[in-house]
Amino acid sequence: MVVLEIQTAVEFNNLLRTYDAIILQCFADWCQPCKILSPKFEQLANDYNNPRVVWAREDNELGLHQCDGLPTIMYFIRGKKVDQTVGADFPDIVSKVQKVYSTLGFALPSQPQRTQQPPRPQSQPQPMQTQPQGPKNKISSGGYARYSDLGKPPVQDPYGANQNSYLPQKNSVRLTSQQNPNPWRQPGPS
Repeated sequence: MVVLEIQTAVEFNNLLRTYDAIILQCFADWCQPCKILSPKFEQLANDYNNPRVVWAREDNELGLHQCDGLPTIMYFIRGKKVDQTVGADFPDIVSKVQKVYSTLGFALPSQPQRTQQPPRPQSQPQPMQTQPQGPKNKISSGGYARYSDLGKPPVQDPYGANQNSYLPQKNSVRLTSQQNPNPWRQPGPS
């Protein structure tokens, strides 16, 4: 079945008077989910082919219908909007199309027979492949370098909970009164 392109409000009103049901996709050319959904929408139109139901598309920029988001699928029965799906939720679209067909008493298409794949030959289990370890100075914790990433031993947490703690413990440097507490400021001449 061909999916009709709606261009004007007059065209849409003629379709409302002519057909028992309209399944309308509102889309935009710039919308990536709309581009992904369009072939699936056309496939649904072919699968659910009925001469009393029309499948149509409308560019959202025409402004014929109020859409909360894109893509929006609207379901009309006997001239009245009964439901809508906002977003590319394909299982929800299929269930609502089936609901429209059931409400009108139309037969649902038979589900295609899925061919079963032959069983895979039994083989020896393959060992798990691990990611190769990078160099020790590679930052691997989301942009923050841990002590263990820099080749230094991890610092022990005083409570023993976090082995890669940033808290200084033994072997840490303590400032004395003779040391400069601000490493960025050099002592001036005396």
